[in-house]
Amino acid sequence: MPNTELLHGKPWGGFCELLGRSLGGWLAVTLLGFPGVCLANPMAWLFALIYCAVMTMVFLKKREKALDGA
Repeated sequence: MPNTELLHGKPWGGFCELLGRSLGGWLAVTLLGFPGVCLANPMAWLFALIYCAVMTMVFLKKREKALDGA
C-alpha cells in the first residue's frame, strides 16, 4: 500500500532517506566531489533500507511472540 507510513503517523523511512540524501550531499561537496554526487542517491536508499529492515525484524519478532502466546 502506498503511503502506509503516513497513515500510521510514523514516516521514519522517509526521514532516513532524507538523512541519507543530506549526508550524501554533504560528502559530495566536501570530501568526494563528483563520485560523491553519484553515490548520494544510493546512500539515501541504503539509509531507508536499513531502517525498514530493522523495523521488519522488530515486527516479525513481535508477531512471533504473539503467535506463541495464543
